[in-house]
Amino acid sequence: MTPSGLLTLLLIAASISSMHGQNATVAPTKVNVSLETKLVTTPLETTTNQTIAATTANASDPTAVVVGVKKGQCHDFKVFIVNNQLSIPYTITSCIIAVCGIYLVIFGYRFFKCSLFLLGLLFGTSVTYVICSNHSDLPTWGLVAVAVAVGVFCGLLTMFVTYCGLFLGGFGLGFFIGIALFFIIETFYHVQIKWIPFGVLLGLSLTFGLLTLRWQKGFFIVATSLIGAAMITAGVDYFIEEFVLIKYAWQHIMAAEKAMKCWVSLIILGIWLVMFVFGNVVQFCKTGRTFTHRKRDDSVSLQGEDKAMKRYRSLNMNGDVVAKSYYTKDEEEGRPTEV
Repeated sequence: MTPSGLLTLLLIAASISSMHGQNATVAPTKVNVSLETKLVTTPLETTTNQTIAATTANASDPTAVVVGVKKGQCHDFKVFIVNNQLSIPYTITSCIIAVCGIYLVIFGYRFFKCSLFLLGLLFGTSVTYVICSNHSDLPTWGLVAVAVAVGVFCGLLTMFVTYCGLFLGGFGLGFFIGIALFFIIETFYHVQIKWIPFGVLLGLSLTFGLLTLRWQKGFFIVATSLIGAAMITAGVDYFIEEFVLIKYAWQHIMAAEKAMKCWVSLIILGIWLVMFVFGNVVQFCKTGRTFTHRKRDDSVSLQGEDKAMKRYRSLNMNGDVVAKSYYTKDEEEGRPTEV
């Protein structure tokens, strides 16, 4: 064999051996790459599965927190009135409550008797409906009819018996002051005993009811402003969040562990404070400044000896009413008048 042929065979053998070595080197590299890919993709798939599981849990449990979304930011918040079909009964009720709240905020003390009737009507209707809905099998229209009938009776009672209406206004003032205190305290400490909220609300309600009987005008203006502002807030809360804030307040009364999850609720809660301040300013400075619900001294009904003396004496300072008529009768008959 010539040297050129031998050289050619050596080159062919070297090339074959080099190709075999490259194949042996590449194969483990592919295996390593696949292993690294598995190691990298495994945490990603785990995180994705956790997110899907958390989302599913959030759909079944409203209190669950989605991974990657901080509590209180409400990235997925949607206005209820825009993205849902409204319920006609709730919509009408919310509108009526908001309008009555505006009336109480602006003209609560100026139209004193009407405000007393409205407070009695709202109190009787709401309490009766809650009691009957939990302890009765009546249909919805029956519950509404019974609640409205009891509310009208309570409204008439508070309108004609002024002290009952004033006490009820102070009672509502103390109740909503207690609710406001629960909102503040919950940011620092959670009350776990159910009897504490009930005791605080009852104590504040009775205390402010008695204070309203003592200082009637000032406390009644504050009461109508606070109650009216709460009614406006409740109406707005339905159209924005579907009574989320009211449910949150009820959970506080029941000493349940439920935190405010969205900043929108804080904005709606701020409406309560703004309307309360607005009502006090308007009533103290304008609508209720010169008005008083108390009767004047000359229109006070007298009884017993005071009533007899008032009828006996002449109001126009012309002397004795009986003697004056006696003199007139003598002059008409032509008889001399005895002095």
